[in-house]
Amino acid sequence: MVTTERFPPRYSRGIAIKPDDPNVICAALGDTARGSTGAIHRATDGGATWETRPLPVEPNANLWSLATPPAAPQRVLAASLCGELYASHEAGDSWQKLKRECSEVGALVWAPNS
Repeated sequence: MVTTERFPPRYSRGIAIKPDDPNVICAALGDTARGSTGAIHRATDGGATWETRPLPVEPNANLWSLATPPAAPQRVLAASLCGELYASHEAGDSWQKLKRECSEVGALVWAPNS
């Protein structure tokens, strides 16, 4: 069970579980629902212990959502409520900020190409 008391920013909106290893979990965090502080925490032991993963820049808002595709389980996308996008190619170990920004992001979804 994940409890927000384990996270320094206590508002958690998004969770992503690695499709091929359910012990690897990323959590999108913030200080409040429309907050100004965001972070990503990751567990590699099913949620027993968590570590803050460094982001390349301080997010412009709380981290609101995460998504990971079953076809590429090493990839994770994260979005701040105020439109910043981040990507990881190492299952949440390291992150890069994407150049593209949106006005607001409420959710992320991977849709397979058909």
